[in-house]
Amino acid sequence: MKILVFKKVGSMMIVASLLMLLSSCHENSKRLFPSKRKDSYLITYSKNEIVVESDNGATHFIYKNGEYFTSSFGSDSIVFFSTVKDYRLKITDDTGLHYKIIIEKGDNGVYKTTTYLITDKGCDHPTISYSYDSNYKILQVEKLRYIVYK
Repeated sequence: MKILVFKKVGSMMIVASLLMLLSSCHENSKRLFPSKRKDSYLITYSKNEIVVESDNGATHFIYKNGEYFTSSFGSDSIVFFSTVKDYRLKITDDTGLHYKIIIEKGDNGVYKTTTYLITDKGCDHPTISYSYDSNYKILQVEKLRYIVYK
């Protein structure tokens, strides 16, 4: 059992070393590697608002016309949670970064909103995903951070 653990750790160290060597060979290239991290969230529901708090601050979602809207991208008119219909939105925030938001109904009555960062090369990288039921109760938050190696 201990030998298996040491082999896994050793393999991970070798892979990490190879990645660092490969990335150092190209001076101007950047690579994105996904890093899943378990974050904790405090979700507060009120009559017309959902607040999701994490270590990075709080995000407010405001209820209007049967859907929840966010002001995270510089406008309070961007739908973020919907059980009314599916959406595919492209947004540019105040800093000039481009995002795509996909809202869709999945299996078993679970809805999902996923936000993607669109890079200057046109690649979509998922940043955060919310799963929720038909009453907008958030069931799961999955955040995916990217580590940039130069």
